[in-house]
Amino acid sequence: MAKKLGVGVIGCGNISKAYFSLAPLFRGIEMRACADIDMD
Repeated sequence: MAKKLGVGVIGCGNISKAYFSLAPLFRGIEMRACADIDMD
């Protein structure tokens, strides 16, 4: 099995929902982390 590329999202605003919901469509990546300046 090929290695997966670990991906992190910086900025968890409205668009991040799309990133996380579509991530499973890309077999070569694995969502590993997310960060945002706002704790909410």
